[in-house]
Amino acid sequence: MRGWFVLWVMLALGGLQLVAAQGSKQFIQVELLKTIKAKKAKVGDVVKARSKQAVILRDGVTIPAETTLVGKVHAADEKSLAISFDQAEIQGKPTPVRLSIVSAMLPGETSGPTRVGGESSSVDDATPGNRPMHGGVPRPKTVTETAPENSSASGIGVAAHTGSIIGMPGVTLEVDDGPQHASKFVSADKELQLKSGLQLMLAVVE
Repeated sequence: MRGWFVLWVMLALGGLQLVAAQGSKQFIQVELLKTIKAKKAKVGDVVKARSKQAVILRDGVTIPAETTLVGKVHAADEKSLAISFDQAEIQGKPTPVRLSIVSAMLPGETSGPTRVGGESSSVDDATPGNRPMHGGVPRPKTVTETAPENSSASGIGVAAHTGSIIGMPGVTLEVDDGPQHASKFVSADKELQLKSGLQLMLAVVE
């Protein structure tokens, strides 16, 4: 299990360098609290997850570990779900945030990581030494990412790109870095279901 966890983190942050630099992208790992069946989901349905690590945002807001993050469904049919996270419940107070799902891992599954087209990914896809969550609870951190070629500096109109998924065969993730930040899970051959306990890597959208 620990090996898959480290591999997932490496893939999720593949090509990233852990540095505290201005203009860098921030990430937070969360766990889905309730199973979502795409066939029964409706636009506007509330989605909740719990943070697994503490993160200090650049605006000074601290999201502690075990914080409940609240999102919503933007689009749904039996084979797809588009979800964004827009609020953190910090000490009982709702705090606005903008978080986009960039990768997912289902614990306990043995299927390898997949990307667009169902191709398998390997540890070599990630930058050597990128093991931010290895060896216990991680500290708050900031990471940088090279922007996609089709992105704009303002973050407006950014085209979706593909995130990494482990343990969900036939499912792909279309990452949305744009204003709506509603990343979309798509199942190729069966009804989509996001199970309780699903680990998600969220990126702060700025």
